Amino acid sequence: TSLTHRGLEASFMASAQTAPQSAQNISTAMITAPSTTEGRRRNPDRGARPANTNVLSRDEAMFPGGRKPLQEYNPRELWELFITDEMLQLVVKSTNKRVENLDLMKTCMNDAILRQNPLIQKACERPTYLKRTQAWPPKSAESLSKVPLTVDELRKFIAIEYYMGMVKLPSIVDHWTSDLCESRAKDIMSRDRFNAIKAMLSLESVEDTNEARDNNRHRKVGVWLEMFNARNKTVAQTYWTPKQLQSSMAIDEQSILCKSKMTAESQKMPNKPVKQGYKIFSINDSETGYTYWFSCAMRTSSMTIHNRVINLVKGLPDDCRGSHIYMDKLFTTPDVLLEMKKMNHGGAGTWRRQVPPPLASGGSKVKKANHHKVPERGDCIAYVSESGLTAPLWRYNKPVNFLSTIHGPEVDGEVNRRMKGVSGRTKYQAPRTAIDYNIYMLATDKFDQMRGAYSVQKRAVKPWFPLYYWILDAAAVNAWCLHQKFWEQENPGKSFKEANPMKRVDFQKELFESLAGLNRRKRPAIDRRNSCDSDTLICPFVEAEDIHPNRPHYPKMVKKVGRCAWCKSTGTELQIAWTCVNCVHPETKRPIYLHPNCMEAFHEEATRRRV
Repeated sequence: TSLTHRGLEASFMASAQTAPQSAQNISTAMITAPSTTEGRRRNPDRGARPANTNVLSRDEAMFPGGRKPLQEYNPRELWELFITDEMLQLVVKSTNKRVENLDLMKTCMNDAILRQNPLIQKACERPTYLKRTQAWPPKSAESLSKVPLTVDELRKFIAIEYYMGMVKLPSIVDHWTSDLCESRAKDIMSRDRFNAIKAMLSLESVEDTNEARDNNRHRKVGVWLEMFNARNKTVAQTYWTPKQLQSSMAIDEQSILCKSKMTAESQKMPNKPVKQGYKIFSINDSETGYTYWFSCAMRTSSMTIHNRVINLVKGLPDDCRGSHIYMDKLFTTPDVLLEMKKMNHGGAGTWRRQVPPPLASGGSKVKKANHHKVPERGDCIAYVSESGLTAPLWRYNKPVNFLSTIHGPEVDGEVNRRMKGVSGRTKYQAPRTAIDYNIYMLATDKFDQMRGAYSVQKRAVKPWFPLYYWILDAAAVNAWCLHQKFWEQENPGKSFKEANPMKRVDFQKELFESLAGLNRRKRPAIDRRNSCDSDTLICPFVEAEDIHPNRPHYPKMVKKVGRCAWCKSTGTELQIAWTCVNCVHPETKRPIYLHPNCMEAFHEEATRRRV
């Protein structure tokens, strides 16, 4: 029988016995279900996955989409699969067009005749959200009016954003101050140029912004969100193998901090770590965290959770048919899982409703009534419907309801959990639904973890900037996930996580340097400009025969701060975080603090005195 929210009694028939059942003697109520083999994980009513009719050769299976070997790709080329030249050209065109409009506005405001026109007065009036100290039209437009923005310069601007995500400083201006650290931002672009581009940045045209509300998308950034969403699906469909596409995935929500009062799309979430901001629903790969498809929640939208989940599933690539999708209790309903089953997708997740159905309308009494069904940890009762749904009721700290079209009612798994007052871990029996849910439900959390590691998110006046920053973070994370998939395609049978051929921080550094147009240089790259030749220069605290010939004297950044030895000898005490890598005090065994600019003078004076 088909399931509806009001007809649960008709779908689940004849509940299990009401007597308490222990973990060692678990009885399962199989209602109108065909005979199954003991230990079988899948529901027998669930249809088999469709066979792939396209037979691929070895080279085609290894390099789908006609791609090159991984060693011929750099992080920028992987990143440009998601942030394409078309998207960058749209930003350049929209930004330059905005600068032209502001220049025209300034001309009209300075002309006495044109200023008398009521239409021009209305178009040139000062916005109410500006502060008294802010100029109108903004002075940032003057820099871009003289030298328009280009695609290469926009890439350098984005590279600095990624660099600021890796090197955190209290203020943006500190990246152009050499007293705090040796920042590389000043080698790419001047501070005034960076601020001018940031102030005038526009991701879409004025026409698209005016039509955003009619098309049910975010203003200022809606077009970029749609283009980026389409690229995520296209890249996975083109470059992933069918086996990689038919993997487990999860649906969950993400939160982006935004406290601006100038937008109606920011939502308050008092029970979340982010109390106010944007909501994004996404479907991610459980192995890598790759984002296949996402949907931005809008307060003005009337879309229900049921329709939002179905739209996320429909946004998957075509070769994902037959994959397993896990959800939490916000998304899991019988109707959702049955509709996903018609689309040849298996679904599982926690469920808010309590079973058995005769107690479904009992309100607060339901929890108490179900407590005696599973009184001890590890107890489980499973219910199976005629339509292929399985609803295990399992207890750990409290009874938890699951709903699945993937697993059967068998309890053939174990979990290891810690107990208060007991050393080590204790084994408890658990249904396969609960075990797989705990494994594969962390897909979106993996994505959030990688996004937050080197996030470019920062405070911004414009309310759409948090979504723009989220796109940059998501593009870098998806490029890293694609790098992992390429490596696994070329190394079948091996795990990228276990082999660890490349770290995420190295990938992010190469992405920044390739976008900025900088050459990849080995560490310590900045320090070797002021390095000293160990054959001719001698440190006063180290004997000449003890100096290793392959270890030149060059500065090294450390966490602790000390006084520069050379500045102290000249009467100036400078607190720095640089030491000589090959100089150690013979008595205290502590490093010698030296500023990079003082390295050559200090060692030349030491050599002169020694000679």
